[in-house]
Amino acid sequence: MVSRNKILIVGSPKSGKLTFINSIFQSIPDIDNPESHSGIIHDVDLKTKYYTKKLQIWIDEFTQEEKNGGVKDNTKTKSPASELELLTNWSQEFKTSEYKEIRDVISGIIFCFDLGRSPFKNDKEVESYAKEVVSILDIFKEDETANKKLVSQMSKVNIKESTEQEDSDDDNLDTHYDIWQGFSMIVGFERENCDPNLQADILKEIFWDNDLDFVNYKQGDTIDVHARDEYGDRMGLGKAKDIIECFDWNDIELKVPDADHKYDTEYIDSMKVPLIKDDEQKEEKPIELGLLVDKIKNAKENVNNLESTEAREKFAREFINDIMKYL
Repeated sequence: MVSRNKILIVGSPKSGKLTFINSIFQSIPDIDNPESHSGIIHDVDLKTKYYTKKLQIWIDEFTQEEKNGGVKDNTKTKSPASELELLTNWSQEFKTSEYKEIRDVISGIIFCFDLGRSPFKNDKEVESYAKEVVSILDIFKEDETANKKLVSQMSKVNIKESTEQEDSDDDNLDTHYDIWQGFSMIVGFERENCDPNLQADILKEIFWDNDLDFVNYKQGDTIDVHARDEYGDRMGLGKAKDIIECFDWNDIELKVPDADHKYDTEYIDSMKVPLIKDDEQKEEKPIELGLLVDKIKNAKENVNNLESTEAREKFAREFINDIMKYL
């Protein structure tokens, strides 16, 4: 099995890509060219309560094209392209067949922009940006379908005994899987003392309507496991970290919980909250169902890799303590 350990982070220059990496992984890459971060490859360690995983971060940067398509025109005032134009120009090349080998080894893709630079003029431009991101993810789905079709065809070749009827039945199967075994997110970065023309809540709603995860964080923010929005979902860097940690990584190194494991502070605090609240606090908030399901699925796979009964019981106890924070 090929190790899936690569995350692609893309965005305009100075869009917070390196700040994001350092905030999540407490590691920052060496920079050979301060003018451009394109082509940087940085190895990091993803460490959770249950496993560690060596990841490789790939960084690509949008080139600043002129609005007239890159054609020089000395008679007109030049202005930088918008975030939408930059993404569109980049994606046109990235979606070609020449980049399929790169897409095939990527487990996650993260799009970054700087909110302080007012990357979008209006809601319509944000909507177009979201549609462009969706079109990129659709290419990953098409690649996944093509790869599975190829594997299926190769399997048929290796089968020595098959009937004509069986071949006919296989040809009638729906081989369009319409799924990509990866993750994605859009990250909006706010520098100190910036005043975005579009508020993060507006962006979140638009991206949510397009089935895209949006993470907003400010310069100097740290991962706050307690920070949640009005719906009970994790916010900021905590949400980004959850998305990465809950992905179904392979080739992970499992951790066996200590025998004298103690409840963490967050769990103890949660147990102090009364089960029945007063009338002013009765409004129910939905939990992050997707992340909860991913955590349970990953835990089930991980515990099966433990050899001893004692190790499995320790792992289960710690997992239960952690999952209670979502309930």
